[in-house]
Amino acid sequence: MPKGMGERQEVATAAVKLREMIRELEVGVANLKGRGLGVLDLLRLRDQAEAEMARLAPDMDLRPERTRLETVDGILTRKTTQVIRELRSIGGLAGARRQENPPKEHWWWYLDVFLAERQRKFAIRAVLTVVGVLVLLVIANFVMERFFGLDPVQKKAHAHVSSGEHYMLQGEYDKAISEYESAIATLPSLGEAHVALGVLYELKGETEKAKAAFAAGEAAYQDRTEYLLTLSRAYQSVQNLDKAFEIVQEAIKLSPDSP
Repeated sequence: MPKGMGERQEVATAAVKLREMIRELEVGVANLKGRGLGVLDLLRLRDQAEAEMARLAPDMDLRPERTRLETVDGILTRKTTQVIRELRSIGGLAGARRQENPPKEHWWWYLDVFLAERQRKFAIRAVLTVVGVLVLLVIANFVMERFFGLDPVQKKAHAHVSSGEHYMLQGEYDKAISEYESAIATLPSLGEAHVALGVLYELKGETEKAKAAFAAGEAAYQDRTEYLLTLSRAYQSVQNLDKAFEIVQEAIKLSPDSP
């Protein structure tokens, strides 16, 4: 048999075996319940399928096989809690990792880690949503009580703050800084502008300017809890959810009985 023909036949045979692996994975992930430690065999098979995909990729168009594997991965991800339950006798996926020592690129062995991170972020977002609503209520009350009585200077400053908030949420931080600086130049006592600038300066690595802005922002608020809630909202606006959540926790400790 000519050499080229033999190599093509070998690739074709390997491709058939790969498809058989994928079929076994498809059946396995669809029937996880009661599988127990047999889930380890599925995870090992997923390792093998990944290795075969890498080996055959230079010689074959594996897009159909990759699509099928992505479907398998999606089901595994959705069934993370079931995977953990099936492996509870060895300590869940953490125990499986200690036993198998898989590389970190084989993320299917780390499904519990991803689940914990998703749950953590969900909890943070839930708390921050509540905080956001409270801050908006405070702002709404402020507007109702004072906005229509603002003098032209105050109105101009608040207009800059509104523009700054818009740019901040859009990730256009230089434009946001310009607007907040204009707000402070117009009305130096505007605490929320100082707080936002502190967060933005910090983001750009301008540490001393950030410290000065935070100090000015805190000085502008009579109530430290209100300052912290404003600061948390500013961090949330730049997607720093961990810092926003940390500050919310500090605010709660200061005013545990606040609604």
